[in-house]
Amino acid sequence: MGAGLDLPLDKVLVGDFGTQATALNLTNLLCFWLFAAHVLRQMAKNQPIFERTSLNKFVIAFALLGAAALLRAGWAYGTWYIWEMVTSLKRWLTPMLLYFLALWVVRATEIAPPQGCEPIEWILLSTLRVESFEEACRCVRYYALRWRVERFHYTLKQGCTVEKVQFDDAHTLKNALALYSVVAWRLLWMTYVARQNPQAPAEELFTAVELAVLRHKTQLAVQTALGAVRAVAQLGGFPGNPSAKEPGVKVLWRGLRRLDAMVEGWLLAQTTFDFMRQD
Repeated sequence: MGAGLDLPLDKVLVGDFGTQATALNLTNLLCFWLFAAHVLRQMAKNQPIFERTSLNKFVIAFALLGAAALLRAGWAYGTWYIWEMVTSLKRWLTPMLLYFLALWVVRATEIAPPQGCEPIEWILLSTLRVESFEEACRCVRYYALRWRVERFHYTLKQGCTVEKVQFDDAHTLKNALALYSVVAWRLLWMTYVARQNPQAPAEELFTAVELAVLRHKTQLAVQTALGAVRAVAQLGGFPGNPSAKEPGVKVLWRGLRRLDAMVEGWLLAQTTFDFMRQD
């Protein structure tokens, strides 16, 4: 026999594909045969290869053969060998979890792209059942929101700086994350409203007291959603000149914190000084 390649039954080895396994053994050959037979059978029937029900027998056989090989090696070399090989076996046992997943494929193509641009095409793999056009559209809508989800996480980490909070117990950390999530949602909501519907009334984003404080502080006639968001951003260090880009979540977070503090002082002053009370 050539070096490093033995006949299947020459050695008692666990069916691993690396590390200490230097030979093809009977377990590997049987597993390869079972998998190839399954693939050919599914292709002949024009059925999905990876489907929960069709792979039950194959997965059971694969697991039983793998367990038999492990026990055979343990019987020959001792129980210590079993524990040593379990660590190396996890490299091919872990992908077996994918065999239990039933996946649906959704392909979405842009029909009328802008002139001079290539159409957008998405090929999505989903564990959600997709058996109709409406269900396919649902998957596409979910995927289209991925960037907004990323921006929400970015707002939590960069805007609200949740990674800098220091708590020594999980319960307090969960409570803090719940509160910060509401703040992050409001920051992201304000950002999108200001950009997608800039002429919306400012009252849709802020209370009457918040708008009153903003107008007094910035000396601006804050009437629209875009004007209100830019005014809050100025409290956080936004330059506010016409050539500046739209404010991001970091500067809005700083401005919103200042606005909350000023509103609290405004309300406290109204309860203390008669000349500041409003009818």
